[in-house]
Amino acid sequence: DGMPYEYDHYSETSVVDFTGNIRPATIMDIDTVNDLCLMMVRGIWADAVPISDEMPLRGERVYNMAAPLGIFSPGMVLTFDGLYAGKDVYGDDFFTIPAWPGSSGSPILNSDGEMVGIIHSATPVFPNIALATTLDIINEMMAENSELLR
Repeated sequence: DGMPYEYDHYSETSVVDFTGNIRPATIMDIDTVNDLCLMMVRGIWADAVPISDEMPLRGERVYNMAAPLGIFSPGMVLTFDGLYAGKDVYGDDFFTIPAWPGSSGSPILNSDGEMVGIIHSATPVFPNIALATTLDIINEMMAENSELLR
């Protein structure tokens, strides 16, 4: 109704690693339009996942590691596979990967272990489709923050 609203923005948060350790993280950048954020977690506790230079071909197999509905135990992460379906008219990439709340923010990898997308949405009536942020948007965010990532 034209009324202004307020929201709280926090620059500090935490992440849970594969072994169940909670690590502090700093939010470096937020892209609300594309539902994407960049977080920095101090220290080296895992190898970085490379970002692919190109999208998979339509029908190419892809993989996802996520915690849909919060399903996670230290040392265990659910891993899914599916196919790259293509891009819609709004620029979202579609994958035939099961996704539910809790899948958002999880990576989609190609067969070389390179990231090709990050899940931002699932369809509630047909949960075998995941919508992801495009490589162009991910690379743009990384480039805009290149000074912070050194």
